[in-house]
Amino acid sequence: MIFNDGDQINTQEFRERKGDYETSGGLKPLSGDKLYEMEYQIDVDLNNDGDYGWPEAPEILIDEVYLNGYDTSFDQSVVGL
Repeated sequence: MIFNDGDQINTQEFRERKGDYETSGGLKPLSGDKLYEMEYQIDVDLNNDGDYGWPEAPEILIDEVYLNGYDTSFDQSVVGL
């Protein structure tokens, strides 16, 4: 079960015992990759950030290439954004 407690999202596991369900352990915080994985699996935005799962990387546009490492042994480039 998932609980949204204001600014904290928690999970609670349950176990079956003699036909009834009881809690198994305490509340566990759900954040970071675990939160994104859960959102992806159930297709629900749990933290209201507008993304279901991992946030999309922002689009980056290269304005100018100062040093092209393709033609050197440096193997990296210097660019302006």
